[in-house]
Amino acid sequence: MNHSTSTPNNSHSIKRSTLNWAAMIMLLFALPACQKCLTCVVPVTDSNGQSETRPYDDQCGNKTQLDMVRQGCEDVAQLLGGTCVCTKGN
Repeated sequence: MNHSTSTPNNSHSIKRSTLNWAAMIMLLFALPACQKCLTCVVPVTDSNGQSETRPYDDQCGNKTQLDMVRQGCEDVAQLLGGTCVCTKGN
């Protein structure tokens, strides 16, 4: 007569749970680091009264890099008497 009781092996379940948590944490850190793209143009009116759009920059990068591009575009637009228009890409 065998009186041994078998207990379920929870070590596999614990390892899987730990891996799931590790994957979720890595994903949370990776998401903010994703690069975004920004296309900026400066619509201006020339001396003949005609409107034209001058491309400023089309760049992908992190938030800090894109903020710098946007600021540069706004500075150029102010010098040209226009406005900076930036659209987000992928």
